[in-house]
Amino acid sequence: MLRQLKYFQSVVRKNSFSASSFRKTCSGATILDGFAISGTTVQNDCDSAEKQVADWLGK
Repeated sequence: MLRQLKYFQSVVRKNSFSASSFRKTCSGATILDGFAISGTTVQNDCDSAEKQVADWLGK
C-alpha cells in the first residue's frame, strides 16, 4: 500500500489531474470530491475559512 501511495504521489506531482483523471488512473479506488481554499483566505479570514470547511464537510 505504501509503495502504491508513493507512486500515486509522484504521478500527481508530474501531472495536473482532475477528479475524472484520478478515477481513471486509480481504478478501484474511492475518489471523493475535493475542496480548494486559498492560503490567503486561511491566513487572513479564519472565520470564513472555518465556515467553508464546515460547509464542505456538511456540518
